[in-house]
Amino acid sequence: MHSRAGCGRSVGCLVVLVAALLVVGSAPGAGASTGTSHATRTSQIASPKPLPTTYAPARLILTDTYDATDPYMLTVGNRNYLYTSEGATYLNVPLWIGTKSDHWGPLIDAMPTLPAWAEGGLTWAPDVQKVAGGWALYFTALLSGVTPKTHCIGSAFARSAAGPFVATAHPFICQLAHRGSIDARVFVEADGQLVMLWKSEDNANPNVPGPDQGGATGIYAQSLSANGRVLLGAPVKILSPSEPWESTIVEAPDMIEAKGTYWLFFSGNWFNTANYGIGVAHCQGPFGPCTDSRPAPFLGSNFQGLGPGEESLYEDGSAVYLLYNPFRDTDPAPVIPRPVAMVRLGFTSFGPYLATP
Repeated sequence: MHSRAGCGRSVGCLVVLVAALLVVGSAPGAGASTGTSHATRTSQIASPKPLPTTYAPARLILTDTYDATDPYMLTVGNRNYLYTSEGATYLNVPLWIGTKSDHWGPLIDAMPTLPAWAEGGLTWAPDVQKVAGGWALYFTALLSGVTPKTHCIGSAFARSAAGPFVATAHPFICQLAHRGSIDARVFVEADGQLVMLWKSEDNANPNVPGPDQGGATGIYAQSLSANGRVLLGAPVKILSPSEPWESTIVEAPDMIEAKGTYWLFFSGNWFNTANYGIGVAHCQGPFGPCTDSRPAPFLGSNFQGLGPGEESLYEDGSAVYLLYNPFRDTDPAPVIPRPVAMVRLGFTSFGPYLATP
């Protein structure tokens, strides 16, 4: 997700619904496939039928008026936990808890208190991971008192997935030479090793070209300690914009290993345009290199909404799903809120595809 200076606490996005063709991945083959998500690394999943392009690509699991962007969901016991960006909730990390993916209890704040380094009003892109000793929350926030505006990734910890998470005193990832860092996401290898993924914010200040391809962003990977508190080794850039549809932006990374192959899901282009979309890159491993050879997004503008993006992966033990926001944003306000959509995925050796529910 991009910096939203000028959007502030707006309640969503202006949506223009138009008919368009649904862009999907490679056609699936026969046979079973093994899928993983960073919530649970190993499980056996079936190969579902592909989704006909005449169907709506996803069902909405949250349609409140809060502008619930950057959705991330996990399951603990018999409860689903859905975290989103701040939006119009006036909560730092909005959290919905429910026993079904479209029936939610009262909204709570998973991190009631921001750290001193973070400026309130613009907290987004939460990621929650079980770590040694409890639970870790990673979030994006604006650095307080810094010009030009710079966003960095913070870390917070709790005993429960519901929090309350307590943030550490300093930013966790902050590439100042790249205008900051956003969109943290943890990938768990088959042996349990944690890998942190994130996006550099080189596009945040377009009038000040950055050192990375004149303002082009990058997606990075770095090993993470078992307790989620320490980055190990050096960061590695695993993906840069390479296709025209991406413009100069790749962001919102999430990785999965399926059939022995690593696939990196990401969003590309500017979030407030109809060109925004969800891409998939083939990776040699968690630390790349990753290559996107598609001339179009894996999921682009369609009859459910323009500019889908800000995606994450979710696994329920038997199937893998893609969560995302299907409606594009417009900046500045007034805007209409974006819901949370969920679509099932299938995998072949050629890559993922959108599947029937």
